[in-house]
Amino acid sequence: FSASANYLRYVKVKNFGFYASLYTDYGLLSGLIGSTVGISAQINNKMVYYIGGGFEFEWGEVQLETGLILNINKIPIDISFRYNFDYPSWSGIRLGTGFRF
Repeated sequence: FSASANYLRYVKVKNFGFYASLYTDYGLLSGLIGSTVGISAQINNKMVYYIGGGFEFEWGEVQLETGLILNINKIPIDISFRYNFDYPSWSGIRLGTGFRF
């Protein structure tokens, strides 16, 4: 278990849209910075599904990410899975929350 990833995720969706995120693993000063981009689809007024690909810049890792954003009482709950093609043992489930603006 690791609680050390920081994400900045932007999701644009009406029915279908896109998402982009910038993340760091092990804190902002570690140098492990990556980005993911993909498509998103609104399932209903409380759920958005997204899938995309990403790249971690320090080690050159290629990743696949998929997830759901649940809107519970106007608070987004992000549940995702990121698969690391280069180091599969570093793949994992991500849980997060954030702000809507």
